[in-house]
Amino acid sequence: MKLAGVQTVYPDTSYWVAMRCVADSRHGAWVSFHPNIEHARLIWSPWTHFELLNTLRQLTRTTPPALERAGARQIIAALERELARGYYDLAILDWRDELRTCRELSAAHGYDLAMRSGDVVHVAVAKLCGADLFATCDADQHALAEAAGLSAVLVGG
Repeated sequence: MKLAGVQTVYPDTSYWVAMRCVADSRHGAWVSFHPNIEHARLIWSPWTHFELLNTLRQLTRTTPPALERAGARQIIAALERELARGYYDLAILDWRDELRTCRELSAAHGYDLAMRSGDVVHVAVAKLCGADLFATCDADQHALAEAAGLSAVLVGG
């Protein structure tokens, strides 16, 4: 089943990790879900770039490592090549607008929902760039995206 009318999807970091890391516990859920949106353009932001690459590096530090360093470097190199080739829609926004939207989301939902600061940035960017769908593997972030008025899907949650 393709999601009708969905042309742009903002995947958060948990979705990208599930996509790229076969060892991730949500990779199977990603494999099952992604064909529903493979017709859509994926939106990539500078925040996604930083957080995903940092997360991949941090996954090499667990005991045992969730990802070997060589594997992390391969994933990072592949992502960088895909970005250079324009595979994803780049959302470059004014950081002041992003922070204003983050503050508004925190004021509206910060007392009621679990909101990691980085997750608020993802939701703010998705709102500001007008994504048709917010895709995440994180239940807290899914709840925030929906509370923020985004159409959101929780993959493997």
